[in-house]
Amino acid sequence: RVLTLARRTVKAGSQMGMRCGFVGSGTGWVGGSKRSAAVSVRVPVRPVRARAARRAVRMDAGESGQVVLDQSYAIPAVLLGGTAVCLGVGDGWTVAAVPLGLLGVFLAVQTTVVRFIFTESRLEVAKKSGDGFETVRGWKYDDFTNWELWWPGFPVLCYFKEKESYEGRGSIHFFPVVFNGKQLLDNLQTRTIRKDSYPPPSE
Repeated sequence: RVLTLARRTVKAGSQMGMRCGFVGSGTGWVGGSKRSAAVSVRVPVRPVRARAARRAVRMDAGESGQVVLDQSYAIPAVLLGGTAVCLGVGDGWTVAAVPLGLLGVFLAVQTTVVRFIFTESRLEVAKKSGDGFETVRGWKYDDFTNWELWWPGFPVLCYFKEKESYEGRGSIHFFPVVFNGKQLLDNLQTRTIRKDSYPPPSE
């Protein structure tokens, strides 16, 4: 009776797992012998949107209509200069020197390894890979819904919103201006949404 009850329990457990949609395997000892039962069912998987394929990019004007923004170490220099001042003053200012210095070094490295590229149809971000660069992100100009630049006189931070990411739900993006701010403003004005509140693009 005990053996019969155990076998019924294993069988019922397997059937219950199949009805509930579990995936896995069960192992039990029945009558002194090891018995394994594997259950395999289909599990719905949410489709994941594939990222755009990476491509090698040229850092010159070889491609028609392509503009690679020049690097600018202005912001890292200001941060590192502020770090030196804080260390020179001493006292409580030494504490502020640590985050300023770390941020300055981080942005200096990003300035070296990251490039922003305006192609004929999209804004792309390229990262150093080996001896060259390859794109890691990109957004079509037609998908831009808004952008802001703080501040045109001394650009520090740029923001833009697009409707392409996350299956059409869109997303917002912020990035420090570690490249030529005038080039950035000119290309945003001519290739995306022109804004009267900003200086007109250079002719």
